[in-house]
Amino acid sequence: MNLRRLVKFLAGLKAHNRKSWFETHRAEYESLRAEFEELVQEVILRVARFEPEVASVTARECIYRIYRDVRFSKDKAPYKTNFGAGIGPAGKKGGHESYYFHVDAGGNLLVAGGVYMPDGPQLLRIRRAIADDTLRFEAIVKAPAFRRHFGGLNDEERLKNPPRGFDCDHPAMEWLKLKRYIAWSETPASRLGGKNVAAHVADECKALHPLATWLRAALDRP
Repeated sequence: MNLRRLVKFLAGLKAHNRKSWFETHRAEYESLRAEFEELVQEVILRVARFEPEVASVTARECIYRIYRDVRFSKDKAPYKTNFGAGIGPAGKKGGHESYYFHVDAGGNLLVAGGVYMPDGPQLLRIRRAIADDTLRFEAIVKAPAFRRHFGGLNDEERLKNPPRGFDCDHPAMEWLKLKRYIAWSETPASRLGGKNVAAHVADECKALHPLATWLRAALDRP
């Protein structure tokens, strides 16, 4: 994958986010998308080594459309300014157990995983699982490898007060107040040669795998 060319295209799209510019550069878009599809397929093969359930998923089932849904948005720019993919047993439709990565117009490669926007029942299941088995959860999110890759769980979205139904003095309250359970890393694409991109993304996904597996089990709880 020629990341330099992709970032240049995305930067141009961000500066001229309208249909006329996109149609003029459609041939370049189609070429880059084909390269990105090859990259995603290689990532899938690498992820399948530690999560065999994704082996049968195709790149096309994982890649997100470039077109934005502007129906309910004040921002009417028609195109996304990143190339992204969600990898899981059902591709990008796999939900919270999927891994996600994208390359954006700023030249960053982001790799993420976890539960981004849980609904009420899902959030309650996760919190109950944490409350019931705090030590196991903390062993995952405090593991040296996890911290080295992601710095820990993202804690930007949290409650000010303890969630209803949980003991205010619960030792896991730090985790129970979170509104989402995600981790991500960002790497300047300029640091990665084309041959290293798939390996880098797969390595980040492997570091996310214990969290993804734990969250999947939590969401499957009655």
